[in-house]
Formats: sequence, C-alpha cells, structure tokens
Amino acid sequence: MAAAALEYAAYLDRDLAAHLRVYLFWLEERRSPTAEDRLPRL
Repeated sequence: MAAAALEYAAYLDRDLAAHLRVYLFWLEERRSPTAEDRLPRL
C-alpha cells in the first residue's frame, strides 16, 4: 500500500502536468495533439 502511494506521488510530481496539457488540448481542439501542435500552458 505504501509503495502505491509513493508511486502515485511520483506520478503527480513527474507526469501529471504533461498529461493535463494534452487533455486540455483535446478539450479545446477535440483531437489529439501532434508533434507540431503547441500545448496550452497550465
């Protein structure tokens, strides 16, 4: 259980911002971003 909590905390620190930026792009554009697209700022 403690390992899962540590893994989740690491995800929040490491990957969450990038995933949120992709999700915000999808909400605005209704498509997945390409390498050429600029992702929104948080």
